[in-house]
Amino acid sequence: MCMIALGGADISFEFGIHAWDIAAGDIIVREAGGVCIDPAGGPFDVMSRRVLCASTMELAQELTKVLVQYYPERD
Repeated sequence: MCMIALGGADISFEFGIHAWDIAAGDIIVREAGGVCIDPAGGPFDVMSRRVLCASTMELAQELTKVLVQYYPERD
C-alpha cells in the first residue's frame, strides 16, 4: 500500500488481510492522493479483509471489472 502512496506502483489488492495490516495503509494512501476501495467496487470497509488501492479511482474501477471476488470471514 505504501508503494501506491510513494508512486512506485499504480495498484495493489489483497484478500484475507486483517484490519491491523491495512488500517494505517489506507490513511497513508488517501493522504498521498490515492484511493482504497472494496475490490468489488464499493466503499472500503477495514473489517472486510478485502482492499484494492490505486493511484486513481478510474484505475481502481477498471480493475474491479476483472478481479475474481473472494469473501473471507470478517475481522
